[in-house]
Amino acid sequence: MTQKILLSERALCSRLSRKLKENGILLKKCKENNKFYSDLGRYYTVNTRTNSIEAMDINLLEWAKKLKIIKEWEDLAESFSENSDINHIKDLSNGTPS
Repeated sequence: MTQKILLSERALCSRLSRKLKENGILLKKCKENNKFYSDLGRYYTVNTRTNSIEAMDINLLEWAKKLKIIKEWEDLAESFSENSDINHIKDLSNGTPS
C-alpha cells in the first residue's frame, strides 16, 4: 500500500479555485458565524457571469476527485464530514451537469 501525501485544506482550495476560475466560477468560504452558513455550508460556488450561487455545502475532496485535480497518492489532511451534492459539479469540458 502506498502512503498518501496529505494536502492542507488551503492547498486543496487553491487548486480547486484555479480550476473553477477557468470557467467563471469562484469558490467561496462561508464563516461559521455568518447567518447564511446553515444554507451555504462551509464552501459554496458563485458563477461570475450570472452572479448566482452555483452549488452549496461543497465537499472539497469529492470535488477535487471529480475534477481530477487531486492525484491518487494525495489526500486531504483535515478530513471534515460536510455533505455535498456532487451532482452540482459541472463537466468543465462541455459545461453540462455530470
